[in-house]
Amino acid sequence: MEGMWNMTKEKQQALYDKYPLIFQQKDLSMSQTCMCWGICTGDGWYDIIDEICAGLEKLRYEYGVIVMAAQVKEKFGTLRFYTEYSPMLLKLTKDEYDKIYELAQDIVSAGEDKSCITCEQCGQPGTQNKGGWVRTSCASCEEEYKKQRRPR
Repeated sequence: MEGMWNMTKEKQQALYDKYPLIFQQKDLSMSQTCMCWGICTGDGWYDIIDEICAGLEKLRYEYGVIVMAAQVKEKFGTLRFYTEYSPMLLKLTKDEYDKIYELAQDIVSAGEDKSCITCEQCGQPGTQNKGGWVRTSCASCEEEYKKQRRPR
C-alpha cells in the first residue's frame, strides 16, 4: 500500500501490547499467517481496530474462546479483519461455536462498516474515493494523497 497510509509502528505496537492474545500470530512466518505483515491500514482506523479488539476480548472473557487476528488490512477502501478461533480449555458444542462465531462476525462487521465512512489516514469522517487505489479519506487527506501521486 502507499507509504502515507501505513499504520505507524508505535500505534501498531500499542495494539499488540494491549491485545497480545488477539495478535499472537504477528511473529509467525508468512507460511503460517498473514499477520507477519503487520496491521496494513492507516493510523485513522486505529480506534476502529481497538473497538473490534475490545469486543473480541469481551468474548474471550464471556465464552472462553480466543479470537485471533489472522490478517488486518485495507481492501477496496474498507477495513478487513480476518480471524481464527482457539477455544481455551473448554470443549464447545457446534451450537456454542456457531454462536461465538456469529457474535465475533458482528463485532468485526460493525468495525468494517465504520471504516467505510472514516478516513483511513486521520480518522475524521471520510468518503470512498476512486481513481486508482480505492480508499476512504477526508477531503484534506485526499488532497494530500493526490499531491503525492502527481508526476514530478
